[in-house]
Amino acid sequence: LRIPFWYAVSDNRAANIFSTRAMPFLGDAGRRTVLSFKLVDQFGLPIPNANVQFTPRDAIESATPATDALGIGAATILNLNT
Repeated sequence: LRIPFWYAVSDNRAANIFSTRAMPFLGDAGRRTVLSFKLVDQFGLPIPNANVQFTPRDAIESATPATDALGIGAATILNLNT
């Protein structure tokens, strides 16, 4: 019995970032907005434990300090007054 498999390992170099929400990086002024993204390498594999920093810090209610095992990070943004 032979079972084909593919073993892939990330190179841990960020090559692309994209939104994981239906409305990518959009929000109404004055309302709380969640930004959620996935970080992947050149092969499309997730980048786990990548440091994440959002600015301006006074507008961030909560944020993940690093991406999770699936390469996902998120932040809740307050008072988008523009």
